[in-house]
Amino acid sequence: MEYLKNIGVDKQQMGIKIHDLPNYIEHPVWDSRTEQWLIIKSVVYERDTAKVYATDGSCREVPVGMEDTWLWRTEGQ
Repeated sequence: MEYLKNIGVDKQQMGIKIHDLPNYIEHPVWDSRTEQWLIIKSVVYERDTAKVYATDGSCREVPVGMEDTWLWRTEGQ
């Protein structure tokens, strides 16, 4: 989190909208829950969840009803 402040990222405008997740495939994003960077490999929408697969083999599940995710972008991406 401190790193994001140091590079001037405004956390008020960073949450990726759930329907915009595919736009971030192959881009680094910040997972605010685990406080780690990840690169999105793919996004699979199911009835109740969107599964976000990362290049490190991990998967995050986001409820489809959420407007914003806890995955953050940096300005300029």
